[in-house]
Amino acid sequence: MACLFSFFMNDLFLFALKDAALAGLAATAFAFCLGVPRRHTLICGVCAALGHSTQAVLLALGFSLAFSTFSGAALIGLLGIIFARKFFIPRVVFTVPGIIPMLPGTFVFNALLALVQASAIGATTPPSIALEALSNFMRAAVIICALAAGIGLPNLLIGYKKPEL
Repeated sequence: MACLFSFFMNDLFLFALKDAALAGLAATAFAFCLGVPRRHTLICGVCAALGHSTQAVLLALGFSLAFSTFSGAALIGLLGIIFARKFFIPRVVFTVPGIIPMLPGTFVFNALLALVQASAIGATTPPSIALEALSNFMRAAVIICALAAGIGLPNLLIGYKKPEL
């Protein structure tokens, strides 16, 4: 019993719980904005919460950003297929709002900020600013590719059956 209590009071568990709550809230809000039926918005939040907390826990355990993102996106893709089969609706209803909190907005913002700084300085731009912009764009591209591969992999492995009415 003491071992179970210590697990739930672990910093990593509390971090994952907080991360899951925030990602679920963001995905639920995006689901409302995207016009997902009201009865399915909470499921979108659950998909995002589980996927994003998987990514955060793997990052905290020392895995790479690409692998962590791929794993979280694959879980969202798998949950999207499961819920799509259960409720007879397309899986993108669950996967798109679920994946939005995992998009690499910070890297793209930092890359664009470096490009704006480079254009403001002009011809005497130090190479470090250009390298920072390129590095952030490449990180964003790797994350987007990991998201796409993670979402698509469960569909390739399990296969998607069109719901029969």
